[in-house]
Amino acid sequence: MALSFGHFTIDFAQRLLVGAGVEVRLGNKEFDLLRLLIERRPQALSKDDIFSCLWPDTFVSEGNLATLVTGLRLALGDNPKAPKFIRTVYGFGYAFVGDVVESPAAANNVRTRWALVCQNRLIPLTDGVHVLGRSGSDVIAVPARTVSRRHARLTVNADTLLIEDLGSKNGTWVGEMRVDAPLLVESGVQILLGSQPLLFFLSGGNDSTVDLRKDGQPAVRPKPEDRS
Repeated sequence: MALSFGHFTIDFAQRLLVGAGVEVRLGNKEFDLLRLLIERRPQALSKDDIFSCLWPDTFVSEGNLATLVTGLRLALGDNPKAPKFIRTVYGFGYAFVGDVVESPAAANNVRTRWALVCQNRLIPLTDGVHVLGRSGSDVIAVPARTVSRRHARLTVNADTLLIEDLGSKNGTWVGEMRVDAPLLVESGVQILLGSQPLLFFLSGGNDSTVDLRKDGQPAVRPKPEDRS
């Protein structure tokens, strides 16, 4: 049995996290930390408790844990100032604050879905309307100097994705063309918010999962049984 929180499903046995139908790749320690916080919810765990569970008999600085938490929050799209999942207990540690329910196995929820690559983050996109912007609890955050507070709007519906500029200062661009009307986005096309590149693509499904290469771009890797 898997567990669901927000639009994510996690299966501890498979070490699999799925967000809106797309596998979200976590590092081993990131997955271990997420599992630990979920299993101990709503208890707040001290940093010493986390160190003893994740790095037994090994000295690790607090900076390593802070980096781990930052990476996990990025993967979950969580805002530390208004957390939906991971709350900082200042001077103590961390706690998981999301609502968790039992769910069908995560592998059953992987399907073809739009996703966004932004600043080395893989962000699954659910059907509906999303706003891209520099910051805010109601936007997909793209923290870059050339991105306006509310920069562009995405409309996602099954296998189509529409992008629309919201009167941003530095514009939304496809190549050298500035987006001045709602535009259909093709899978694999790079778009600029100001000078910040974003990549949109359709992936997931039963035949492949999505990974990020070292350069932050998506790479589709075959399932183990499909490898030659």
